[in-house]
Amino acid sequence: MFLLSIALIFLGGLIFSRVVAALRLPPLLGMLVAGIVLGPYALNLIDGSILSLSSDLRQIALVIIVLRAGLSLDITDLKKIGRPAAFMCFVPACFEICAMVAFAPLLFGMTYAEAALTGTVVAAVSPAVIIPKMIMMQEKGLGTEKGIPQMIMAGASVDDVFVIVLFTAFSSLFVLVGASVDVSYAVRSLGLILVLIICGLAFRCVGVLCCLIKTKLNVKERLFCEVAYTPKATVQAAIGGVPLAMGLACGETVLAIAVVSIFFTAPLGAFAIDMIIRRTRLFKKGCRRKTECDETNEEVVIADYADSVIAKNVNTKCTDRDEKVPGNESADTDAKEDDKSLL
Repeated sequence: MFLLSIALIFLGGLIFSRVVAALRLPPLLGMLVAGIVLGPYALNLIDGSILSLSSDLRQIALVIIVLRAGLSLDITDLKKIGRPAAFMCFVPACFEICAMVAFAPLLFGMTYAEAALTGTVVAAVSPAVIIPKMIMMQEKGLGTEKGIPQMIMAGASVDDVFVIVLFTAFSSLFVLVGASVDVSYAVRSLGLILVLIICGLAFRCVGVLCCLIKTKLNVKERLFCEVAYTPKATVQAAIGGVPLAMGLACGETVLAIAVVSIFFTAPLGAFAIDMIIRRTRLFKKGCRRKTECDETNEEVVIADYADSVIAKNVNTKCTDRDEKVPGNESADTDAKEDDKSLL
């Protein structure tokens, strides 16, 4: 049963992710649907021993996410873009966590500490959704002149690490009190969860705008940065069930909010980014890649150098010609002939 469950997880995840990718949606959604379908609240085809290892697997996923964020981080881009990229690493997440602390106690009766923990689960953006879109922008040369894709990629990479560190800190404030999972809770509380998520996204957008103060981006480009910073999937899938596995009283609610946030923001965010990139003329085209810019500059320098060398050679030849044939040589020849005639 154990090996059969492993096979079903891999095959189900592969099939559902391919179907979702064909619809131009993030493949992570398909994997999440596969887990729900195969899990204990649907077909119940997964062996219980695998479910007991889920907390350890989530810890491994966290390590992979942090390592991937570090590997994808380009310090050169951070230095080049400067203050906006640095602020994008943590300011939008802080704004969204503040929104959760403000509204979660009102909507779900949580304590402020539980609301802060919920905020750290929901606040991270998804590099798996954002980074491929930004790479596509770079390949098309869209927004590269003002460093928009570089800024969003650099900020999103550090944003995950920042939120995971906060999650670790907040989760050590709690005592095991026991909880039970019920997936139907997400359906019953869907309206309140959506209200909370929308409030969090609104605060996040304000945080993004604060990061872009005194930049050269116009209004439409600033709105695009807000949209690009909304998709959630990777971190929420990895840590959404951790509070429940720890036995926290708010675990069921946190898991439901994490799952709904993935289904709500990942497809809408990915669709909005694609629509803006493909169907509008928002961005002024720059160099498609950094290497292309460098090669272009090198070609210009070489051409200028060649022109200068050619010009120098022409000038030298002209100078030599002027020195050799200025009219003085003919005068000397005539004088010599006159001397010969006199003799």
